[in-house]
Amino acid sequence: MPYVETLNYEYPLWQEEGRSEAPQLEKMISGSLVNPYPNYLALLRHLKSLATDAPLEQLTAFADCGQMALRAPGSAWSRYSLLLFQWTEGPEKPGWYDFEDSDFSKLLNEDDFLAPCFDGQAYRNLDYYLAAQVELRVLRDLPDNANQIQALWLEENLLDFYWQTWPLHKVIHQALEIQGWQWFCAGAEHNPLHYRGSLLALLTRQEYQPEAQQQTHRELIALHDQLILSAGHTLTKPVVAELRQSIQSSIEDLAPDPND
Repeated sequence: MPYVETLNYEYPLWQEEGRSEAPQLEKMISGSLVNPYPNYLALLRHLKSLATDAPLEQLTAFADCGQMALRAPGSAWSRYSLLLFQWTEGPEKPGWYDFEDSDFSKLLNEDDFLAPCFDGQAYRNLDYYLAAQVELRVLRDLPDNANQIQALWLEENLLDFYWQTWPLHKVIHQALEIQGWQWFCAGAEHNPLHYRGSLLALLTRQEYQPEAQQQTHRELIALHDQLILSAGHTLTKPVVAELRQSIQSSIEDLAPDPND
């Protein structure tokens, strides 16, 4: 996807209190953002710095998307601003890929930090991967800001994007190790489909940490029980019933063999 030079945005802000399956629109937020990075290499360098050793005040600014109310629109490190630049189609910023190949190679090879992005032929999704690593650092080092990252993952469908996109799948497992499975189903008491986030997170543990099968099995059962208790009459809805069946199937797949 191109990184545009300037974009106009319009974003709905929903009422936080009394949320239901039909949330009420509070207001529309609109404005313009200017891409603060001179080129793609500068973006990658900045994200790597944030993911590793940048001061915590810079990390806070990255995370502080104000429940997606854009407290600091256009900030070079605002996660929501970067998300807009990543996902918005339009004319690419002039000179976005104008940098020395040697400088790019130096970034790739100065350590093993970006090795997970190499698929054997080329590096893939470097910007998404680095942004995800910054998010993980927020979860580890700034727990009071975890709700901002949570809102972006769940409300802006980043969780699904990470689930489907290489090499971001493992990021979900890393977040699970930090936050636990219930972090992934915020708001599920109002919308049971949010339990799907917890299911995806637990499935990544089975993939990357199969030795923890018993723990994953127990937590899938707890997830299923919580769905049953909170979903009520919505259990008969096809999408909720399908989610319940997916959780049940995962529980059965991980059930201990009675012959062992």
